[in-house]
Amino acid sequence: MGKLVEATHVALGGEIGAPHEWGLPYMNDEQLSYVTNLLTAADALLLGRVTYEGLSAAYPQMKGDWADQMNSIPKYVASTTCAKQLGTQPLSKGTSSTVCLRSNRPVTVS
Repeated sequence: MGKLVEATHVALGGEIGAPHEWGLPYMNDEQLSYVTNLLTAADALLLGRVTYEGLSAAYPQMKGDWADQMNSIPKYVASTTCAKQLGTQPLSKGTSSTVCLRSNRPVTVS
């Protein structure tokens, strides 16, 4: 069983939505190093449907090491409504497979 690492951008006021709108002025080399280390150490990403949809719209067009890692890492999407959009491709490490976790998500993730 793997280790689940949770990372969320949170403003001092408690805001977690739309970090691309409020967080960019606070991004620096230390923060970039931290999130890069999290991403490169990960075997897969566990995302909600809305987060997945935002990332999948943005990253395929981007270039560079960060974008290459985001595009190639397997993704699990926890949602009861995503199967039609994502399909149910098998997950294999090192590909851009995306698997929709539609039912019994806590047991599936653990």
